[in-house]
Amino acid sequence: MFEDLTQENIKAILLDMFVGGTDTSATATEWIMAELLKHPNAMEKVQQEVRNVVGNKSKVDQDDITKMEYLKCVVKETLRLHPPVVFVPRKTSASIKLEGFDVPSDTTVLINAWAIHRDPKWWENPEEFIPERFENSSIDFQVGEIFENVDMTELYGLTVCKKTHLHALAIPHSSF
Repeated sequence: MFEDLTQENIKAILLDMFVGGTDTSATATEWIMAELLKHPNAMEKVQQEVRNVVGNKSKVDQDDITKMEYLKCVVKETLRLHPPVVFVPRKTSASIKLEGFDVPSDTTVLINAWAIHRDPKWWENPEEFIPERFENSSIDFQVGEIFENVDMTELYGLTVCKKTHLHALAIPHSSF
């Protein structure tokens, strides 16, 4: 079976694994920045938190990040609204009846995380970006005119990315 693998096959598999791991992180980061640009009050809160925690240090370290509670809320809320992977595969551990269908044990089912994250049964105002919903929860840039015009259209595929890539200019805090 494995004797048929060529050096090129192995390179392709490794590339897929590398890109798959970085694509979701890049997609999530772009959505976080887009949501912050679209919601200047949240942006201001994150900026203030970073400035209070980091101070005048030139680098942010891991200890700093663990202290940024509002930033964690922003990340969670962004991942709720824009999960990089929409369908999460799971195997059934027992035979079940689901919506009138018999699903045998050990069947792979795809869970639609996007739909669950926007279900009004579980989330108040599910379509709104409200990072504060994660404050005290166990679920663990300078803004210019751009925030009004940020296109939040989603492009569906194996990952859900922004249809139009975000183009924003970061301005150092010391430039104000």
